[in-house]
Amino acid sequence: KTFNYSLITWTKNEKRKNEQYNRGREKATFESASGLVIDIDENLSIEEAQYILEEKEYNYIIITSRNHQKDAMKRGRFSPAQDRYHIVLFFNRDVTDPDEYSSAYSFITKIFPEVDESCKSLDRFLFGSPKDAEYYFWFEGQDIDVDRIKQVNRDFLNTPIAEKKN
Repeated sequence: KTFNYSLITWTKNEKRKNEQYNRGREKATFESASGLVIDIDENLSIEEAQYILEEKEYNYIIITSRNHQKDAMKRGRFSPAQDRYHIVLFFNRDVTDPDEYSSAYSFITKIFPEVDESCKSLDRFLFGSPKDAEYYFWFEGQDIDVDRIKQVNRDFLNTPIAEKKN
């Protein structure tokens, strides 16, 4: 619960070979993904997410984030206390093409339009949750079949985290 995580791995970055952490989190060093993690901060309860996922028969893990049921400022506006959580979804095989990963992410955002847009880039990892975080899972379904998702040639997932929108 408390560790930062991502379901993406990155190859070693030769520019950083002398650094302790030498894996740049970017499209050029994308190695593979065993699934994806989406962040829901507003407008969808955990129960609603569970219903959607189980209706579609997708295996999942849901874990509440550090701002779960707390008032927060989101995109410069007040957001009242509500369910805030991460959904971990698994692929039926490792994805080694960043465009294929982008297509899978785009597919999931059609199911969950409430996803936090800041978590879409290939360099993203999620911060761990507090020790008292709520945790839910369901493994009676299937993993996402990435071979059935139509490839969408978009590079929107490679937007750097710190890039500001105009």
